[in-house]
Amino acid sequence: MTQSAWENWGWRLPFLISIFMMGISVYIRKNMTESPLFAKAKAEGKTSTNPLKESFGKKVNLKLVLLALFGVTMGMGAIAWSTLFYVQTYFTRFMFIDFDQVNTIIIIGILLYVGFNIFFAWLSDHVGRKPLIVLSICQYINCSS
Repeated sequence: MTQSAWENWGWRLPFLISIFMMGISVYIRKNMTESPLFAKAKAEGKTSTNPLKESFGKKVNLKLVLLALFGVTMGMGAIAWSTLFYVQTYFTRFMFIDFDQVNTIIIIGILLYVGFNIFFAWLSDHVGRKPLIVLSICQYINCSS
């Protein structure tokens, strides 16, 4: 795509694609069945009638929500984005790799990351969380003994 085509109409393409992807996600969500645990809780009447009020209205729950938001989620996002920008800067300024080639490397890395996340989420559903956590820790310490 030429520079003028991108400036005239091409920048709209990601937004149009996101509308299509949103439609797919709504379709998938509408056709999914609830987990057996949630279905059981719903049948027993143990689900929340007003989850927003319960999450933000009680001081104890609000602390947990804010801790999850700012302590975990935001920290992970900041680390991930910082790493991506650091890698991009390091490759272009210190290793003298072409900017387009660096972006291609980063995109391939992100796609591999997504694929591995999906695979290991599936694997953890089948073998359990604990064996994968132990295996990931064992790569850093000597677990052979």
